[in-house]
Parts: sequence; C-alpha cells; structure tokens
Amino acid sequence: MSGFNRICELAFAALVVVVVASPAAAVSKQRAPRLAPMPADSVVLPLGTPAPVSFFTVNQLLDRKEVAPVSAAPAGNQSDEPFGLFEFRAPEGPLWVKWRGVESALRSEEDVLTQCRAEPDQCGSPAARHFLAFVDEARKQTGRARIDTVNNLINGAIRYTSDLEQHGMIDVWLSPLATLASGRGDCKDYAIAKYFALRDAGVALEDLRLVLVRDRSVQQDHAVVAVRDKGRWLILDNRYSRLLEAAEAHQFLPLFAIDHEGVNLLTAPYAALPSLETHTDVALTTSTAPRASM
Repeated sequence: MSGFNRICELAFAALVVVVVASPAAAVSKQRAPRLAPMPADSVVLPLGTPAPVSFFTVNQLLDRKEVAPVSAAPAGNQSDEPFGLFEFRAPEGPLWVKWRGVESALRSEEDVLTQCRAEPDQCGSPAARHFLAFVDEARKQTGRARIDTVNNLINGAIRYTSDLEQHGMIDVWLSPLATLASGRGDCKDYAIAKYFALRDAGVALEDLRLVLVRDRSVQQDHAVVAVRDKGRWLILDNRYSRLLEAAEAHQFLPLFAIDHEGVNLLTAPYAALPSLETHTDVALTTSTAPRASM
C-alpha cells in the first residue's frame, strides 16, 4: 500500500517503556520469560525491591531480539484478537490522523445515507444507493455468508488503482462513499468500505478490525479486514473472492488493528530466547495497558 511503509517506520520508531520490576508490576497476568541482562545503563535490583523505570526504543529491543513483530502469538499465550496477538493503543501519529479523517468524512455522509434509505427515489447519490444496496443484500444473510457477501460485492465494485495514479499523491484515505463514487481505490479503500458495510449490515463492532499487515509473500504493505465469526477470525482481502482463515494466513505480518476505539499495535507480549536467564521480570507498555486480557 503506497506510503504505508513510512507510517510503519514512524510507528515502530515510537518510544515504549520497559518496566524492570517484580512480577506484580508486570502488565501480563502470566509470569514474564527469562530475558538477557539489560544494558549497563539500566538498574536491576533484588526481587521485592521497588525498581526504577528504564526507557528503550523499539529498535533497541528489536536489535536485542527480545521483542519482535510476529505473525502469531506463542502457543498457550494468545489473545482473542486477530492472529492471536495482543492490542496496545498506538501512539498518536499519522495513522490516527488518517483514521479520524475517515470517521469525520463518514459522519458527514450519514445524513445522505439516512435520506437515501428513507426516500430511495429521491436519492441523488449513486454511491449511497450502491452502498445501501450492498448493506441490504448482506443483511439477508447470516454468519459467514453475510461476510462473504460484503467481500465479493465490494471487490466487484472497485477497480484497483494506486493512490499515485488516482490522486497524484500517496497514502490518501477515503470514506466508503468517496471510493464507491470513483469506482477506484487501493487495498485500504477496499478495506475501509468493507469495514463500514459490515458494521452497517449488523456485524458487532467488537468483531470487526481493519488490519494493516506486511505481506511477506510479495514484500508489500497491505490492508485487509478481519471479522470474527463463531470465535474464528476471517480475513477479507481485495485480491481474493474467498475468505481466508486468519490462523492460516502465515504470509501476513500483522502491524496495526483499527476499530471503533482507534489505532492499536498488534504484537505478541514477548518473544524470548529459551536459553536466556536472569531474575528480571519485564513488561512492555505503550501509552496504555493492553486492551486484551492477558
């Protein structure tokens, strides 16, 4: 996805906090793994002694191979989020700006959608008519069939076009009606349209995520929608008519999950080397504690 790689770099360069403390101070309810000694400028105190807070950048942690982006959480330490990973509120940055812009544009379109639903014959927006037709068709279905309907209708309504080709600039985020009005868009435009169509078709907010990933099979950044159905996460991808099982989408390196509450980092709580041993318990936090129960 054009321009998305730079956003990922900015977000992963954001500062996180590593708390060196006793097990009671850890974010996770499970005991943290044994990790290698911290750098010389950090302080490790005997267990039970109040410990200071040391600050490290994400890049420093990645260099030490103690924390790494992973495509799935370790077995036995998974959440109920997409790919079994945990969500942490992302720092303020470009993704927040883009998402808030989409939400703002959608609020301004609500009046159009309301009018077109109440008086279809008076609806002056072809895009609104198409969107409502997709939603109405999806509402006739239930479960996986509803999700499949939205995936195929949106895939068929939009012709893939890069931001640079369509807008003359990269990383433009559009509302569903703007995308349907043009009939063109890139992967994030498909994903945004599907996200809101599924929401309006009755899928619960807590079961919807717009997920930004790195597709390692083609070495490109990508946007998809994750929908939870009967406890299993399904992936809607503009490149496929069929739904993908998140548990089997090993080509994806999940980076961010966006939903009605905002932008979140997707990560495993830790990735430790088995041979490393210290008496240090480590917890990673961003600006808030993880949303998912650990």
